[in-house]
Amino acid sequence: MALLERLSIHSMFYKIKDILTDNGFDTEGDDRTATVLMKFPEKINEFATMIKPIFVVKYEEGSNVPVQIGSDDCTQCTFNIDVYAKDDGQRDDLGYLLRRSLMNHTFTVYNFNDGFPSIIGDYSGISTKGKMTVEQTSFINFDELLDEVELSHHQEVRLTVKLPIDA
Repeated sequence: MALLERLSIHSMFYKIKDILTDNGFDTEGDDRTATVLMKFPEKINEFATMIKPIFVVKYEEGSNVPVQIGSDDCTQCTFNIDVYAKDDGQRDDLGYLLRRSLMNHTFTVYNFNDGFPSIIGDYSGISTKGKMTVEQTSFINFDELLDEVELSHHQEVRLTVKLPIDA
């Protein structure tokens, strides 16, 4: 995976944490009210011990498609954010929260090789590698039963994102 894709995953991960924090969720520490992950746990039964809602930020491998819009060289990629909520109402509310917060918005890709924020939302001292723009969102709702761990109230939020090629 190229550097820009890896940095964009981290940037999306922290953007989701920022959105949740701005909307009253605590994503850090022992008193957390939401869980944000960059990959699925190795053992699916680990979900049972996590605080819901759970957000899993995934970059869709092989989704890079070079495009040229005007004079901007960029690549189009896809992120999938899996939302596991307490019930269908919370799932739908959180899906629409992500859509409202991300759709047609441009936000910064940070160079997390410089370090990571010690406080959610504080990126001081971390350089930037460009901007990413969410161009399209879609939803898929699921109800699943995996390895006897109920993962119902599941929604996948799919984001089509434009990234600069030479950031």
